[in-house]
Amino acid sequence: YSARAYLAKAAWSPAIESGRKAYDLAPAGQDVVPVFAEALAGGGRDALARGQYAEAVSRLGEYVRLKPADAHGYLDLGRAYLASGRYSDALGTVLQGLGRAGDAKVRQELTATLLEGGRQALGQGDLQSGIGFLREYVQRDPSGVSAYLDLGKAYWQSGRQAEALSAFRRVLELQPGNQQALRFLLGPPGR
Repeated sequence: YSARAYLAKAAWSPAIESGRKAYDLAPAGQDVVPVFAEALAGGGRDALARGQYAEAVSRLGEYVRLKPADAHGYLDLGRAYLASGRYSDALGTVLQGLGRAGDAKVRQELTATLLEGGRQALGQGDLQSGIGFLREYVQRDPSGVSAYLDLGKAYWQSGRQAEALSAFRRVLELQPGNQQALRFLLGPPGR
């Protein structure tokens, strides 16, 4: 009951503490898991919004362990990992969420997070992580011209020219005459 009262006030830390005590005492008790889970999810999202990424990862990770079938929890945890720059963890978490997502809206958000993660990793100079995210993204959205362009450029920068050229060819299949793809195919930088 105290956890519910704290939830009503959005007092996340005391709600989590009370929820954890209730869970430790009676894990099968009526409403114990849903209330504790709500406190963890709310506290994790709040920590993420405040830029407290380690706290967000901790709370949302605990939420996912408590509610492993909730794809939205994986989405939130993946975003927390992305915000903290933990790209490998983010990618694995988002993929786990996609494996559990039955709801089309959550699947769409998870897929968009793959693109966001790829671009973020590339922006931080992490080519391998960026490539990993973007490869997963184009598997799910094979019509994403800009994603194929980003993927091609990342392959090119990492010295994987054959894969880069394949990505640029796919861009031209989707958007004939794309100038960026043509530049790489006809006279790539560094030739």
